[in-house]
Amino acid sequence: MGWSTSVIGPPDGDMTAYMESLEKLQQRDDQVYWPTHGTAIREVQPFVQAFIDHRLEREQQILACLKDGLTRIPDMVPVMYTTTDP
Repeated sequence: MGWSTSVIGPPDGDMTAYMESLEKLQQRDDQVYWPTHGTAIREVQPFVQAFIDHRLEREQQILACLKDGLTRIPDMVPVMYTTTDP
């Protein structure tokens, strides 16, 4: 989707495969992406990089939560999603 991030959830989700797919997209010379939902994406490289950056940021947030002793997802969510209105 051109307007939303993807959910990579267990048991079938594989974050490594997802990140590898994004890296493959970065290596291509595509000019436009035509998502099934949303408008055409004409700035493809910044678009893909934003997805990579977002996932790496989330990973760092999870690691910080674990370092602070938060080990349950319900405890991490309020820390990680401070700007999201429940």
